Amino acid sequence: MITVIVLILAGNNLLLGQKDTSYHIMKNSIFIELGGNGAQFGGLVYGTVSIFYDRIVLSSEFMKASVRIGGTIPRHEAYQAFPLLFNVLFGRNNFFFETGLGCELLYVRPNYNIAYGAFTSAIGLRYQNPKGLIARIAITPTIANKNRDPFYYVGALIGISLGYSF
Repeated sequence: MITVIVLILAGNNLLLGQKDTSYHIMKNSIFIELGGNGAQFGGLVYGTVSIFYDRIVLSSEFMKASVRIGGTIPRHEAYQAFPLLFNVLFGRNNFFFETGLGCELLYVRPNYNIAYGAFTSAIGLRYQNPKGLIARIAITPTIANKNRDPFYYVGALIGISLGYSF
């Protein structure tokens, strides 16, 4: 009986002494994106670089959900884009398959003073390591209707992102 009690106590201490090897992803990220969601419909000319804040709001072992908001860093005052996306990430540890849907406010000033909305999305890969590095590559299809025009404009760019998680 004493042997059984000693083994139980020793086993519990051995289990408690084990290192936690599970991966806890950092929930906040700031990154710069070249191309991508903010560069659609004139952005390649006027503002190809965007800055984003991404927050993981739901997390399980294999799936995470995040909300992303950002805006272009214009090289010219004529074009601004402000994407807002809801994303789902599938994967473990550092590597994720990422999908997202959202909307985008686009503002073009030079001759038109036009503001219009667009539906945007992202499909790609995301690397996020525990030390804070985040890197992404995604295809970003977007559909927009400019100024109540009867035609819809469809575009898809590749976005490449690099940033920091905390």
